[in-house]
Amino acid sequence: MSDGNPAGRVLAFALLAGSAVLSYQAWTNAKLTTETMDLGKQHACDLDSSCIVKDAKPRVGAADVFRHRYEFDTTHGVMTVTCKRELVFFGEWACTPEKGRMISDPT
Repeated sequence: MSDGNPAGRVLAFALLAGSAVLSYQAWTNAKLTTETMDLGKQHACDLDSSCIVKDAKPRVGAADVFRHRYEFDTTHGVMTVTCKRELVFFGEWACTPEKGRMISDPT
């Protein structure tokens, strides 16, 4: 690419720009947001329609580049909600609940 080839420069710039966009999205995904907290609360009782979420905000929240996880207390026990994007770094958030705590109690 150092030979001055214009195609090589365009490719290098495209790789740099793509890396910057993916890095920014990964950084953004790794931060907890009120949007995903609210979405997680809405889906905490998806497993049972008679369930009611007792918490106004999640008891525990954790985020990484790929997902956000929240723990809510409900009338059916503690539920962990995992929210992920449609695509790895882009798209709408979708949440799925499961019974139990995010981190099991130490014995």
